[in-house]
Order: sequence, then structure tokens, then C-alpha cells
Amino acid sequence: MRCPSCKEETSSEFRFCLQCGADLGTTTVVLPRTDDRRDPPIHVPLKSSVHEDSDKGSPWWIVGAVGVLLITVILLGGLFTYFYLRSEPPQIAVAEEPTPLKPPAPSPIVKYVYVPREQPQPALPQPTREPTREPVPEPTTALTPRRSRLIQPQIHISSGSYSSVQFEVTRFDTRVVGAFTSSSPVEMFIANARFTGDLASNARFPTVWFSGRVTGVRQINVPLAPGSYILGYNNRFSVFTSKDIRAEVFLEEP
Repeated sequence: MRCPSCKEETSSEFRFCLQCGADLGTTTVVLPRTDDRRDPPIHVPLKSSVHEDSDKGSPWWIVGAVGVLLITVILLGGLFTYFYLRSEPPQIAVAEEPTPLKPPAPSPIVKYVYVPREQPQPALPQPTREPTREPVPEPTTALTPRRSRLIQPQIHISSGSYSSVQFEVTRFDTRVVGAFTSSSPVEMFIANARFTGDLASNARFPTVWFSGRVTGVRQINVPLAPGSYILGYNNRFSVFTSKDIRAEVFLEEP
């Protein structure tokens, strides 16, 4: 194929001339023959490159983007002006009315009143009275409550066991008083004697008083009604540790 401008031989695959750059126009594509009949050549125009298509459409896209940006700026400016003028209404200066002058208050009239002083009266002699002797109460002897020890001062309880003692209460206002000391956790309780079988079988039973698990010193002051009771120390919750307890526990009767 020859270039129509510079008459140089150029391949038909190129859209432009390699020497002068002139447009070669269409190219002729020769299809293979399928029969004896000769078909006319088909002229197929060459497509422009991707860069040329993008260059042709880019100015319109830029113009549209600039237009949308200008419209957005104008709308935002109008909204800002509208809300700014609406939030701050114009202030109109109003002339203040002069305050009327008050007339001066009249001065109070002071009146002087003469009040005579009272003359002191002489004191009258008071009659003398003989002092009365109040009866002296006779000394009464205070009743000292009787105390009896309920449990030994030194107690050793093996692990998983308990120690208990049964006692009787015959009078009202009887108390169990004292204290006990343990270096390891131990439980002390006072319960009715009818639950002795439950204690031996490790069953739950109600108590009159329960100390909880105590380490150290615990004071005891429990009032009891007449009846039969048991006082015990429990170490069944401990599997490996035995307990040594020092106790000073008494039954105090009026």
C-alpha cells in the first residue's frame, strides 16, 4: 500500500503513514476464496485507539463536573445565608422611657416618753426550817449467778469428727456464757437434745445458736429456756486437719 501523500510504501496494517503521518483511510481485507466466484474486496475502516476516544469525550465530562460543582457551591451558600439570617434576627433599638422621680420620704417624728423607774423593795426575812432527814436505804446483797463449766478447757478434735456434751437447763434466765479460741476454722453450736441422733448420722438439724466457721476468739452469750440441750464443736468439713481448741464455756444460772 502506498501513502497518498508521500507515495512511500506502507503496510496496510497501520492507520497512519510511518514517514509523514498522513491518514491512510481505510484498509482492504482480502477474505479467502471459498469457491471459484471472485468476491469484491471489503473495505473496513480502522478503529481509532482508546486514547483518541477518551480524548474526544474528556472535555464534555470536565465541563459537566465543573458545572455540578458550581451549582453545589451556590446552593450551599444560599442555605448558609438563609439559616444565618434566620438564627439572628435584626435587633431594633428601642428608646427607654425615663423613670419618674420618687418624692423624698418624710422624716419620722420622734416622740420622747418618760418612764419612771421602779424603786427596789426591801427583802422580807424568810422563815427558817429544820432540815429533814431522809431514810437511809438498807444495804442489799447482790445476787451472784452460779456458774458451772460445760466443757473441758483443752479440746482436740480429729479431722472429719465432732465433739459434744449434753446439759440440762432448769430455770429461766439461764445463759451459756464464755469464749473459745481456735487457730484453725472450727464450728460451735447449741441445739436441742432431741437432735442427737441427727448429729451422729451427720444429718441437718435446727440449732439454737450457731457460730459459723470461726478462726480466733469468739464470745458466747446465749439465753436458754428450761430444757435439755447439746453443746458441740464440729470439724467434719475438714478432711486432713485436726483442731485444738481452748474453751472457757460456762452455764450461768440465776
